[in-house]
Amino acid sequence: MRVLKQILRCVLVATICSTFLVLIAQSPVAAADGDLDTSFSTDGWIVVDSHASGEDGIHDVAIDSAGNIITAGWWNNNGQPNKYSWQMLRYTAAGACTNALKFDGNCGTGQYFSSKTDVATEIIIDANGKYVHVGYADANAGTDYDCVVYRTQPTNNWKNTASDFNDGKDTSFSGDGKFVATFSSTKHEWCRAGAIDANGKIVVAGYLKNTNSDYDAIIGRINADGTWDTSFSSDGKYQLSFDQDDLFQDIAIQTDGKIVAVGTSDWGHPEGDLLVARFTTAGSLDTTFGGGDGWVRTDFSNQDRGFGVEIQTNGKIVVVGSCDNTSDGLVARFTTAGALDTTFSGDGKICQDHGGDTELFRDVVIQADGKIFAAGNSNHSGNDKDVSVARFTTSGTLDSTFSGNGLATYDGGSNDDEKTYSVVQASNGNMLLAGSVVQSSDADNFLVQIVSSSTTPAITMAASGKFRQHEANSVIATHEDSGVTAVPGGYQAGDTTNSNHEHADDFDVNGADRTFTLVLGAQPPTNVVLDFTIGSWVGNDDHAAISTTLGTDLVIKDAGGNTVTQATFTNGNWNSTQTFSVVPVQDNVIEGYENGSVVATVNDAASDDMYGIMSVQKNVVIWDDDHNVTNGWDHINGAVDGLTLKGFPAEVVYLDYMQPGEQYVVDPKNGVGLRWYCIDPTALANHGGDVGNYIRSLGQAGVWASQVWIGSQVDHDGNTTFWRHQFANKNWIGLSNMDFGASGGAEQRYVWGSDGKLRWSDDSEVPNGETGTACTGDDRLYFGFAARHEVDKNVGDEDRVSIGAIGSNDPEHTQGTPTIPEGSSTTFDVKLGAPPVNSETVSFSSPYAGASFSPSSITFTNDNYNTAQNVTLS
Repeated sequence: MRVLKQILRCVLVATICSTFLVLIAQSPVAAADGDLDTSFSTDGWIVVDSHASGEDGIHDVAIDSAGNIITAGWWNNNGQPNKYSWQMLRYTAAGACTNALKFDGNCGTGQYFSSKTDVATEIIIDANGKYVHVGYADANAGTDYDCVVYRTQPTNNWKNTASDFNDGKDTSFSGDGKFVATFSSTKHEWCRAGAIDANGKIVVAGYLKNTNSDYDAIIGRINADGTWDTSFSSDGKYQLSFDQDDLFQDIAIQTDGKIVAVGTSDWGHPEGDLLVARFTTAGSLDTTFGGGDGWVRTDFSNQDRGFGVEIQTNGKIVVVGSCDNTSDGLVARFTTAGALDTTFSGDGKICQDHGGDTELFRDVVIQADGKIFAAGNSNHSGNDKDVSVARFTTSGTLDSTFSGNGLATYDGGSNDDEKTYSVVQASNGNMLLAGSVVQSSDADNFLVQIVSSSTTPAITMAASGKFRQHEANSVIATHEDSGVTAVPGGYQAGDTTNSNHEHADDFDVNGADRTFTLVLGAQPPTNVVLDFTIGSWVGNDDHAAISTTLGTDLVIKDAGGNTVTQATFTNGNWNSTQTFSVVPVQDNVIEGYENGSVVATVNDAASDDMYGIMSVQKNVVIWDDDHNVTNGWDHINGAVDGLTLKGFPAEVVYLDYMQPGEQYVVDPKNGVGLRWYCIDPTALANHGGDVGNYIRSLGQAGVWASQVWIGSQVDHDGNTTFWRHQFANKNWIGLSNMDFGASGGAEQRYVWGSDGKLRWSDDSEVPNGETGTACTGDDRLYFGFAARHEVDKNVGDEDRVSIGAIGSNDPEHTQGTPTIPEGSSTTFDVKLGAPPVNSETVSFSSPYAGASFSPSSITFTNDNYNTAQNVTLS
């Protein structure tokens, strides 16, 4: 019932007309799903009469980034039947026409292309906020209708003069804002649908009239500059005949760029069926869809038609239309392969009776919770048509939380005839429907907004660990050894010397933070199953990548300790947090730390469609300290003496222990702390035989000798004494105070003498010193090292230290091959090429019977092996 009629002065194109704003009053009621949204235009309705004696209507509606409403359709520009121009209206989200939104002072504006029947059927807002209108217009006095794409600016300073019909035109598009998409120069073409792909290209679809009794479906793609895209079907356009009288009514673009078009094959014939086709980005029928030919024809009853399509987040295709020549509303859902989805209503299709004998659905919205909102019209209450809607669950049943039984109709006025053409989700989440209402002798535009709440499905994944000090508690952090619950990182309590050396990037890991949790954000109708996989680390801290095969480097266990690969939530436990633990797998390989992520992805086949294709992930770091290794390097669980060497694992130990008399040539690469461990093999065996664990158990008492390698490039603050001080404070045995350049070819030789002492020389083979105590008996001498740096660094075995080949220890002399006359003598120098393990005696002899040497032998020690000594040959 009309209770208010307000006359507004508006100028549409060049014609002055009276516009009537009719508000349909409703009694205020609670805002339940299915009610009119009274926050919109006070009662949920707007009716606009663009011409007092003509037919006006809205074919499509869109919402811009500010929530404003923009419509596209037609208006009767002179009161004569079937004389239409394109029309656009703009309102705020609340349904008001403010000065900021008016086109030259008007709530609506039009575009005059011809004196015939010109209609805008779709409006799209591109990435730049510009309005892209798709429709058709007469190009030749009613003898040639063509598809038209028109792009306009979103501003309100449009021209409004009788001599300029290019109001708001975007001249960067086809020169004048208008592109006539001619599929045939001699045939009528009507574009009913449009969409913009990820590259900004405009896809249009509709149908073409071949003869008086035959129609073909058409589809084309237009560049953003307003030219045919010749990468699509070679010339930008494609005409298809599936049977007789084939039409496309709507299109949708998948995330992979493929185009889904819906309509009817055999329109107007008793055998007419729903038509769904899919095209590749190159403009050919996609043979992976349907029966291998790119299209599928589905029979519901007689004369079935498709009008609207939307694509779910999991790629399934939802189509609406009419069954049995508009007797019932049609809803169907197809899989991504083009087969009817039998998880929807049992067989994938619905013919919905709304209580009348003329019913259809023209458009559809997939809500955030996956529910399907279909909009159209029905004459259930009499001869006049009313706005009709239905909301379905993800499984294809009527949603009883909407209007009590999932169905609702809305009558704008007694004996008024409403036809719904479009529905869109408004900025407040409710549903805005648009169309045309016949009142008395003319048709007017209408908008109606309906409450339809939706809980956005979400998966929350939480973790409480850290990898670096500056990070939030958002990482799954775990040590390979489940017994390690505290992993040192940064300086420890009491280390006050130069405490400003603590860095935000220092490792900060608790081995107990190996858990993560999952919980759903909205109640699903049925189960939601999440599959666990391993992905890549997100960020810049990648080191050694965790294997992407679950179970290789880690397994996931539930709260009961069971190894799992999935998490299952039901309709009953969806909001109960589930806890899982990440448990590393011993692979007998030391990687230091490994980075990756734990990914939880919805298993589409086993889950309700409400959650679509969703996934969440959290970074995971494993301090890979695999024990049971038998060769190479083993990790020690933390710093053995409480000193954090600003790196974890704090130390590695080389399992090929030294034998008495053996030598190591060590290249420290980039600054490390070296340690030596004198280990009783019997005690080691009694402890379990794991070298790393045993050394850890000994604590600082297990360090037999240590040495700091200092390079000026390591301590950027110049505090080399700081490191020595830290070592001294932690009871390290200082072997040397030298600054040894840990770069280039710098090496140092270590020799374990038979006397049990460890001796060393620098890279010039100059002896530097020896230990004050001996490692004797059957004890084994193990060599280890720890990274030492201002900022935490991962210890990387031979990447940080390498053990080189032992050089020659042969005696060297300066004489060469002399010739000595009988009765004369000569003198030459002798020294060793490398420090001896023990004292080495060099004896001299000659095959010449009269030759003698003075002295006849020389004994070299570790201290003088490189000092040349004179020998006289007579």
